[in-house]
Parts: sequence; structure tokens; C-alpha cells
Amino acid sequence: MAAHSFGPGQNGNAEGVGLSYHPFLHEALIARLDAYDFVELPLDLYIDPAQSALLDPSDAKLRDIAAARPCIWRGSALSLGSVQLPEDPAPDSLVIDRIRLLMQRAGTTRYSDVIGFRRLDDRDLGLAQSLSFSDAAARWMAARYNAACDALGHPFLLAPACWSVATPRSGCDLAGFLRRVVSLADCQLLL
Repeated sequence: MAAHSFGPGQNGNAEGVGLSYHPFLHEALIARLDAYDFVELPLDLYIDPAQSALLDPSDAKLRDIAAARPCIWRGSALSLGSVQLPEDPAPDSLVIDRIRLLMQRAGTTRYSDVIGFRRLDDRDLGLAQSLSFSDAAARWMAARYNAACDALGHPFLLAPACWSVATPRSGCDLAGFLRRVVSLADCQLLL
């Protein structure tokens, strides 16, 4: 369960009780619409078109659940903490295009991504890993967040990585690190 609040211009209301969606549980969730107020859509299941086609052919279930309740995409596909090109914080344009398409199909511009990294060199680690709590990491996250907002055309929420190996500490705790990211990126957090 989670609560999300969004500013002006966002369609629908995403406050109250939210449930994480999975296409395999579609019928059960549709049958119990009265039990929740909004749905968190799993971007990581839909980001790969081949996997998405297996789980939800033609995105029919996605359109069905999005018509029933306000939705927010939640994922780690942008891998905002990854450093592929240190001189260019711009996100992968193919990932941005896919996120835009999925947002359009779900009828929402709400999105949250992870303060962390999934990509290391050319490998996808599968789960977002925490960054060190350093000023350099906070500045990189802010630069990547701002570049991603520009590419998507709107702001989104950031959430700390919760599935990771031990995070190297560098001068501050998680709360201090999150405050630094927020002050640099002018963003909102999903906690």
C-alpha cells in the first residue's frame, strides 16, 4: 500500500490505498475495485516489449485497469544513478520513448523511478542498487533526474532503492543524502 499526491495538471486522484498491479492478478484486482483507490503499474514488466507481449498481449489488461482506477508507473528502467557517459546525463532515448508510450496507453503521466542504478557497464543488474551517500552521487542523480524530466516533458517522483547490497557510506546518512538530492533536483520523494 502507498499514498501518492500529485500537483495540478495530473489527471485523476492517487491518494489513499494503492495496490501494485500484475497482469496475472488482473481478474482478481478488477473484481475488487472497491478495495483500493489507485494502482501502481510495474514499469519493469512492461518496459521490454517482448516480455510485455507475453504478459499482456496488446496491452488490453493495462488499458482495462487504467480505465478503472488512477495509475502511477513505478520502476527503475531509467537507472538514474548509472554512469554510462559521465559528460552526458541524458537518459536512453529508447527507454524514454517506451515510457512515453506506456504512459499514453495507461492514460497517465505519473511515474516514479529509483534513486539508484541498475546498469553497470553494459550489464543490467536486474534490481536497483543504492548509491553511496556522497555529494558527487547526489549531484549526478540531480543531473540525471533533470535530464529525464526534460526528455519526458514533466517531473516524476524519486524513491530510494530498497533492494540492494550494502551501500557504501560517504559522509552522511540516507536522510541527509535524500535531502541533498531533493535540494539539487527540486523533486519530490516517494517513501
